[in-house]
Amino acid sequence: MSDRLILFISPNKSGIINQAGNPVQKHRSSVSLPGLTILGALENGGFECEFIDLSVLSETRILKKTNNVVIYGESILDNREKICELNPRFVLITSIFSFEQFIVDKIVVELKMVLPESIIILGGIHASIKPEWHFEISNPNFIVLGDGEETIVELIKELISDYPQLNKVKGIAYKRNGKIIKNAGREKLRKLNQPWAYQRVLLNESGEYRYNDIECNKHPIYLNKDIKNQNAFSLFGSRGCPMKCNFCPSSYRDGSICRHMTTDYLFDQFLLLRNQYKVSIFSNQSDTFAFTEEGLLFLELISQYRKETGDVEFILNNPNAFFLNQFFHNRSYQINIGFIYLLKNAGFNIITIAIETTIKRFNNKVNWSNISFGKIIDLFKELKKIGLRTDVYMMYGFEDQTEKEFYKDLRFADMILPWVDLITWHGLALLPGSYYYFKHVEKKNKENEYRRLLKSGYSFFQPSEEFNLTNISANKLYENVKPFGQSWL
Repeated sequence: MSDRLILFISPNKSGIINQAGNPVQKHRSSVSLPGLTILGALENGGFECEFIDLSVLSETRILKKTNNVVIYGESILDNREKICELNPRFVLITSIFSFEQFIVDKIVVELKMVLPESIIILGGIHASIKPEWHFEISNPNFIVLGDGEETIVELIKELISDYPQLNKVKGIAYKRNGKIIKNAGREKLRKLNQPWAYQRVLLNESGEYRYNDIECNKHPIYLNKDIKNQNAFSLFGSRGCPMKCNFCPSSYRDGSICRHMTTDYLFDQFLLLRNQYKVSIFSNQSDTFAFTEEGLLFLELISQYRKETGDVEFILNNPNAFFLNQFFHNRSYQINIGFIYLLKNAGFNIITIAIETTIKRFNNKVNWSNISFGKIIDLFKELKKIGLRTDVYMMYGFEDQTEKEFYKDLRFADMILPWVDLITWHGLALLPGSYYYFKHVEKKNKENEYRRLLKSGYSFFQPSEEFNLTNISANKLYENVKPFGQSWL
C-alpha cells in the first residue's frame, strides 16, 4: 500500500420510479466535476491518483430497485478485484445530493469490507452541509467541508506525516472518542484557475472517452440530431450565486459572491477539450453562467472561434438555466437582441430559461412591473425565429402557495406553450442548507422524518404531502403539471 496512491470514486446515480414501476427520469451520468477538480489538485501536489465512476461503468444497468428509487451502475463489490489490486491508502467519495446519501453510505460500508486499512474521505455539497448524517450511518474517517481543492491536499499531507496534527487542517470534520469534531472553516477559493485532472477522469482504462451525449443530457431535446454519440463535457466556470432564494442552498453553500475562472483560462480549457478530447457537447453546470462579465466575454471568444476557424461541429447548451432578466435590458426592459445572437453565434442549440413562477412574492428575481407576459411571449417568438429552441423551467410547491397562484402559473404555461419547445415542472423540494429547510425541517425538529422520506424517493420529481408547504394537496399539484410531460425522461 502506497501512502501516495489515492482512489476517487464517483457514486451511482439514482432515479424515481412512478406507480407503474417506470422511471420518471432517464439515466443521466454527468462528467464528475468533483473528480476533475479534486484529483487535479492532488496530481498537482505530486500524488498518484486513480478514478472510478460507478454510474457509467455499465451505462443503463439497473443495480437495484428499492421503494420508489432505482439505482444505476455498478457496486463496489462488482469492482472488488480492481480495487483490491490498487489497494489505495486513501479513498475519496463525493456526496453531492441529499437524495442520494444512502448510496454513498452503502459505498462506504462496502469499501470498509474490501479495504479495511484504507482511509475513507467524503466531500461534496451534502457531506459539507450534513456531515453528522454520514458519520451516524457509515462513519467515514474524514469529511472535507466546502471547497476541497486546498483542504484535501493539506489533509493527506498531514496524514502521511510522521506526527499528524489534524487540528492544523482547516475545513474538515472527523470523530474522536465518539464525538464529531469540526475544525475551523476554510475561506472559499478566490481563484478558480485550478488544474483539473482531465486525462484521469475523462478517459477510461481503454483510453476511450467516458462521457457521451446520450448519457449526459437531461432530455432528448438537448441533443443535436446531427451529432450522435459524441463526447460531452460539463462547463463549470463559476461558483456562488447572489440571488439567495429561500428554496435554494447555493448561496449558503458557495457564497453570494460569484467566483469564476478568468475568461482566458476558461477559453483555454475549451480549446483543450475541443482539440485534444474531441468534445462536441458542452453543457453548463454553473448557476451563474453568462451572468458575469467573464462569462459573456467567454461566449464572445467562442463566437469568434467559430467564425475564424470554421469549426462549428459542436454545440453549447444550458440545462442549468439562464435568469429571465438576462434577456432584457436593465433600464428599458426591451428584449436584449444582442445577447440572444451572442448565444446563437456561440453555438447554442437550446437554452433553458428559469421563470420558476410568475408570483412576485415567490420570485423577486424578475422585475414583473416591467417584464409583462406579452414581452415574455415576444422573447420566445424571437428565439424561435432565429432557430434557438427553448426549455422553460417552472416550479410549484412554494410556501403558502394558493390554488389561485398555482393556476395562474398553469395558465401562463399554457399561454407560452405554442412558442416554446418544452416546459419542465419541478416540485419545491426542501434542501438542507436552504432557508425553507431550516424553517420547516430543522426548526421543527423533523429531520428524522425527512431522512426517512429521502429513502422513499422524495425529490423534485416526487412531491410529498408530509413536506408540502402549499395549501394544495401534493397529488393535485402533481396531476396538474403531469400533462406537460415528465422532466428529463
